[in-house]
Amino acid sequence: MKTHLEDLREIAKIRERGQLTIPRNIRKALAWIGANSIIEIAPTETDKVELRPFIPPQKTTFKKIKTQEEIKLLWQEMRTIGKIGRQINLSEFVVKDRQKH
Repeated sequence: MKTHLEDLREIAKIRERGQLTIPRNIRKALAWIGANSIIEIAPTETDKVELRPFIPPQKTTFKKIKTQEEIKLLWQEMRTIGKIGRQINLSEFVVKDRQKH
């Protein structure tokens, strides 16, 4: 039986619509990977993909936007949040969230 995270290596297939199922052994080893988890996926410079838990910014500050770069960043964040809403059932998410508290 595998005991170290470094020893966990699995093979997975990307399905027709680009869906990737993370193997059960990996999901069991990493508590943050579960049903309806929101995961950040980022390509690396070495032609690999890095998966990590998506942690939304905790502190929201409202300030006047001054530069074009700040406007681009705001739109990028809004698109990211919008995509998340289409990928999960938000009603189900809210119900589960309320049941946890």
